[in-house]
Amino acid sequence: MPAKYGQCWVFGALQNGLMRSIGIGSRHISAFGAMVDASNKKDNDKKFHHVIDNYYDIDGNSISTDGMAWNFHSWTQVYLHRTQNKWSGWQNLDGTPSRNGTTVGPAPVKGVKALDESYPFNVTFEISTVHATQRTFLVKCEPNHTKADKMKGCEKLSQVKYDPTGVHLVTSSKTLKNGTLAMDNLTDELVDPSLDAFIPFDDEDITARRMQTKGSGDSIVVIKPTTYNITVADDIEGTVEIESATFAEGDLIQLNMAFTIETYDAVEKEKISSSSERVLVKAGKVSIPWTLDSSAYLQKDMSNVYVRLVVTASSSDGRYFFDSTVFDIDSPSIQLIAPDNANT
Repeated sequence: MPAKYGQCWVFGALQNGLMRSIGIGSRHISAFGAMVDASNKKDNDKKFHHVIDNYYDIDGNSISTDGMAWNFHSWTQVYLHRTQNKWSGWQNLDGTPSRNGTTVGPAPVKGVKALDESYPFNVTFEISTVHATQRTFLVKCEPNHTKADKMKGCEKLSQVKYDPTGVHLVTSSKTLKNGTLAMDNLTDELVDPSLDAFIPFDDEDITARRMQTKGSGDSIVVIKPTTYNITVADDIEGTVEIESATFAEGDLIQLNMAFTIETYDAVEKEKISSSSERVLVKAGKVSIPWTLDSSAYLQKDMSNVYVRLVVTASSSDGRYFFDSTVFDIDSPSIQLIAPDNANT
């Protein structure tokens, strides 16, 4: 009976076991921050443009997203010798059933890293998974706008982030000489962060987009967490750092923060906290501390959620700034201690 439901890591593990059982070398892969490019659904020629567009309002509320960035995605790689030697080596083989029935793989890893869409077996889908460019826009929407309206009734104010570097961590496991397992970082085999996979839409000037964003928002307003390895019931703390060298001393900056709960497949569940303040620019770097009390994020089930913090800012001269980060919440560790005389 075919499997009709399951998580990606289950399909990947089953496929990995199947491949090894019939003598094909394989390994189970996990990509943290794997992406789903939705551009093929809205483009006339149905092709992937390898881009995820995120839209926020000036208060830090998520308005709409074209595409999706998952917390992680898992699949299998198999090692094959192909009739065309340049295709030989590790191949991506995704066992998770796609929504549209598309079969993914075995797509040569070499082609994925080189962004070479001439490689076979739906390599374009795999390029989007690990190397889609992420763009972030601030927008202004009509007063009665709801999330169901998406971008209807909204106008773009500014593109505030352009990140073409792809996923930052792709892992498998390896067996050490002492027989223990360790993480094997395979990111460099799949992603060249110096390349930009984004294929512009017909009505876009990609050069202008890149130049518009370069230096306009990155590294000027930055979230700096001070709490790490967060366990359920821990408060989350940090600062927002503003690089004041780009402003005149005495300027006022409108700073907004929004905390939300999201699921691992990037669906927002609820907004749990927000704040807004005007910040006076002084010489040097301005640091604004923040704290999220644990009571704000506690859920009945914390197994499939994380906390996202979005910071937006605007200056009196009409510039906009943006940063975002996520916080995973771990369950408390449980230690079982058996007495020395316990029966084995």
